[in-house]
Amino acid sequence: MGFFYWRSKWYPGAIDRFKSVLKDDPEYTGRDGVYYHLADSLVKVRREPEALPYLERLVQEFESSQYLLLTQKKLAELKAQALKP
Repeated sequence: MGFFYWRSKWYPGAIDRFKSVLKDDPEYTGRDGVYYHLADSLVKVRREPEALPYLERLVQEFESSQYLLLTQKKLAELKAQALKP
């Protein structure tokens, strides 16, 4: 359901659903997608500091993921923004 909300650009609903998946099913095999889309949803609603840990977890937990390059790019962008005065 979170992916549906994300594709529909209803990010608050996506955030709630993705967080529920992580809480209720910590062994979910698609966690990399959940981390990425949760972080992206948080960025879209201007909650960048909350997005960083999810992006970092994806990089740490998944050596190969279709989201890895996108995540590394987004992580670099967010860290660069955080350094701006």
